[in-house]
Amino acid sequence: MASDPPLKSDCQISPDFRGRLVRLVLLLIVIAPLNQARALNLFPHRDQPKPAITPAEKTSPANRARRLQQEVMDFSDRFVMGIWQALDVYLRGESDPRKRLAAETLKTSLASSSMEIAAGSDPAADLLDMYVFTKLSGAAIRHYWVPEVFGSKAEGLKSESARLQRELDGILSDLLPSMQLGDVDDAIKTLQRTHPEMIYITDTRLRDLAEMRSRGGAKAAGGFPILSDLQKAVGQVDDALHYGERMMFYLGRLSRLTTMQTALTLAQAEASPSLLTLTGSPVRGVRHKLLIFHCAKHARGSEGSGINY
Repeated sequence: MASDPPLKSDCQISPDFRGRLVRLVLLLIVIAPLNQARALNLFPHRDQPKPAITPAEKTSPANRARRLQQEVMDFSDRFVMGIWQALDVYLRGESDPRKRLAAETLKTSLASSSMEIAAGSDPAADLLDMYVFTKLSGAAIRHYWVPEVFGSKAEGLKSESARLQRELDGILSDLLPSMQLGDVDDAIKTLQRTHPEMIYITDTRLRDLAEMRSRGGAKAAGGFPILSDLQKAVGQVDDALHYGERMMFYLGRLSRLTTMQTALTLAQAEASPSLLTLTGSPVRGVRHKLLIFHCAKHARGSEGSGINY
């Protein structure tokens, strides 16, 4: 008697599906004991909170440096947001494209400089650089940008700049109650007296004031004692950790700079519509860069006449 032919299945298991099934089974074999061990509390340390930082750890040099760095970064964030908001309030009521361009340029330059200082490699120097920066930028806002460029509609910018300066002064007094900033203030006044026309101050740092004192042959020429005192108080910086936090600070704020740069580009196009008619050629990039430089260097005028180019 002939045997029946073998049955054929309609559902064929492909090699690819079989491989996935095997991997899934192996994964379940591995995970099941781990879940059981967790249920039996075989690894209790994983579910326990980390021990609190001891007072000695809080006052260690690494933690002091980190706290100071975070203080400067936090102030930079508040500075950027404060200036940004004050200028945006002004921009909502300003229709002159040249003044709008000047406001966007000032906003972007102040914000980027503040972030650059906060992400520096020496927390003690960063704090003093921020002090110099806010002092000089506040003076430029009071004596030039508001009265000569933006007019009375930007009075809020002066108020916000003064508020931020008071806040930074409070941070310094809390961190360094026994130290004085007299030498730094004197150097700032000397710079303002010898360069009264200096309004673009975003790159001026404490080291620039020290170099100026050295060249001028001042009685107390050279560096500032407050910097070395603050560095001693802060202690050794953990370079690896500090570098990582600086990188994260910058990466976390790239979107802000991109937003500001986009607004600045639109303001440039609004102030010079011919920029939009340029076609793709090497001239386009050159003209664009020249326009940025031209607007930044020659923003002049009064409340009534605007900015002269």
